[in-house]
Parts: sequence; structure tokens; C-alpha cells
Amino acid sequence: MLLQMKHVAVNVLCPLCNTDRESICHVLVSCSFAQACWHRLGIGCIPTPQGIFSSWLSSILSLYSREKRQWAVMLLWALWKSRNDLVWQQRGSEVDEVIVLAKTVLNQWISAQDRSFDLSMGLVTQTDGSEH
Repeated sequence: MLLQMKHVAVNVLCPLCNTDRESICHVLVSCSFAQACWHRLGIGCIPTPQGIFSSWLSSILSLYSREKRQWAVMLLWALWKSRNDLVWQQRGSEVDEVIVLAKTVLNQWISAQDRSFDLSMGLVTQTDGSEH
């Protein structure tokens, strides 16, 4: 783990399950907490070949539909954020919170990509829509 090489005191066990050694593949795919998130999201999760995250991600990107790929990427981000919140801020998350975060951020991202977005003319100012 990179933090250990830099002499940052961190536990070698996965902070989400505290049972297996932490690795990117474990935290995002095979951890019992991550598995619960994958199943709750409803898109399932394919097994990791030899525990290699890049191989697993390539499989996801080639096997899943565009919509499932978007959900998968957002869930990966939400799991990583949840892990970091637990490690650095001692703030744990429930499975449902991780799913809500992934869905919220994906919906915001999709909305931000929508080029047909049209503000109501009654609310428009020169700076409205600049964030969109």
C-alpha cells in the first residue's frame, strides 16, 4: 500500500469489513460491504480474475451496457469516497447511503451533460446556467 511506503500509519485490513487485507480490488469489488452495495444497486458484480482490478474493470466495461457502466463507475467512486470518509474522518456509511450517493452524483452528471437543458425564462439571469 502506498501510504504504508510513505510511513503513514494505516491499518492493513480493509476499513469497510475489517476482515481481509485492503487492496483496491478488495475495497471496490470483493469486500462484503462492496458486494452488498453491488447487489443493492441491482446490477450485480462479476468476480475478479486473480484479484486484478484492471482486468475486472476491463470486463465490466466490455460486458455491461452503457447504463450499467455508468452505474458501475459511480458506485466505484461512491465506495472509494465511503472508504476515505471512514479512514480519514471516522464517518462510516451504510449500504443505502452509498447507493444514494452514487445515484445522486450520476443523475447530476447526466443532467450536467444535457445540452437541451432550458431554463424557465422567468428565472433566467446572465449567470444562470453557468454551472450547468
